[in-house]
Amino acid sequence: HAWMKKYQLLLEFRLENQQNQQCSPLLLVPTTDPTIGRWTQRQRSEYKRGEMATWRIKALDEVGFVWDVREYQRRLKLSTEEKYDNEQDMESNPVHNGNEHSK
Repeated sequence: HAWMKKYQLLLEFRLENQQNQQCSPLLLVPTTDPTIGRWTQRQRSEYKRGEMATWRIKALDEVGFVWDVREYQRRLKLSTEEKYDNEQDMESNPVHNGNEHSK
């Protein structure tokens, strides 16, 4: 089945890039098969139109497939900004083990 072959390629790509917690659409450029990027976009389109079989949705959900690229990018940006803000707060308010540093 053609769908399962592409799905398997997606899983292989994910295993090769395990530092990514999700099958990131921004990084889907596998060297094994350049058509996988187009395949993932086709999956998103079918999903948005309500044309995707439930078992396919479930299979993709189980591997952390990103359905909405823009939302994913927005969350990634917010997460990065929050991390930066937290680091800045820690630098401007040094605390060690709950006690402020003495000057």
